[in-house]
Amino acid sequence: MSIDNATPEEWNAAAREARDEPIECSKTRKCGWKGMHSDLVSAPHKRFANAQQHVCPCCGCDSYYRREARK
Repeated sequence: MSIDNATPEEWNAAAREARDEPIECSKTRKCGWKGMHSDLVSAPHKRFANAQQHVCPCCGCDSYYRREARK
């Protein structure tokens, strides 16, 4: 893929793949959702009217943390 000829969709796909890492919802006891960063859904931001934020697809929580691989 050439950078000069890339469409916005291709840019978004490349950025999504670059940050796609295993994460877990911070409400572990209530929700327990585990997935990839790309699995988060977009929702209106709580404080800013025209902004979007990524939230848990199960409970809508906007805080999550990266899961580390067990060694």
